[in-house]
Amino acid sequence: MFKIGMALTFAVIGAMIVLLAGIFGGARISTAFLRMFCTLLVTCAGVWILLFVLEARGIVDIDKKLRTIKDDEEAALAEETELTDEEFAVMAAEVEAEVKAEAVAAEAEAAVAEAAEAAEAAEASGEDGESADEEAGEGADDGFAPLAAEDLEHMDTTETEEPQAS
Repeated sequence: MFKIGMALTFAVIGAMIVLLAGIFGGARISTAFLRMFCTLLVTCAGVWILLFVLEARGIVDIDKKLRTIKDDEEAALAEETELTDEEFAVMAAEVEAEVKAEAVAAEAEAAVAEAAEAAEAAEASGEDGESADEEAGEGADDGFAPLAAEDLEHMDTTETEEPQAS
């Protein structure tokens, strides 16, 4: 019912504007009324179709109340939770603390696993833990050597003339 009422309201407003424009424009009365009638039909049909499409797509729920469906969903969610800003901040802090605790626990588990693997590797090679640590420290230094001027290759910068093809 709301769609028809809204369509008729817009149609009457449009028809009155066309009628007044026709009369003040110097058109005959019959021509102005014919244009007004056509405007009334076209505007009424156009507005009704537009409202029908908006309701069919779920953008607006017209027949119940004139509010968007998204607003209805947000209002229902707010009624269900009814959290104040302070309660929401406390819940967010708790979730953040849980995430940090899980991250720390995961790092600790990874460190324990690495230590266990290193101990197993040391036992498998037959060495004690102290010599394995010493070798690890020395191995890290073996991979890096600073550049020395004697080790670098120098390129010849003299220019030679190349024969040009003619």
